[in-house]
Amino acid sequence: MSAHLHQQERKVSCIYHKRFKLHATHAYNVRQIKILAIIMQETFLNDLAKSQSPVFCFLVNGIKLEGSIIAYDQFSVMLASNRDAASSQLIMKSAISTIVPKTTATMAPKTY
Repeated sequence: MSAHLHQQERKVSCIYHKRFKLHATHAYNVRQIKILAIIMQETFLNDLAKSQSPVFCFLVNGIKLEGSIIAYDQFSVMLASNRDAASSQLIMKSAISTIVPKTTATMAPKTY
């Protein structure tokens, strides 16, 4: 493993170390943190899809989309428009910057 990659892993692990209280100083714990991040994303999207609550979806190019998440997979999110029930958009996760629920009442705090 190159020294640069090792420093990069250590830098990432230190950021998450403070938030999740994990001892992430080597590659094994960095993998654990990545898995935890995936679980958090799955839980967040699953809650939004089940509740069909309206969300704002901000893309990396600055466009703001509005609708409700009806489905998702590893690479994409299906967003149904709130205005027209027949229209939906398939958005690649790599194009999404932020997903913000319109109301915070639907999301309960969770501990991971």
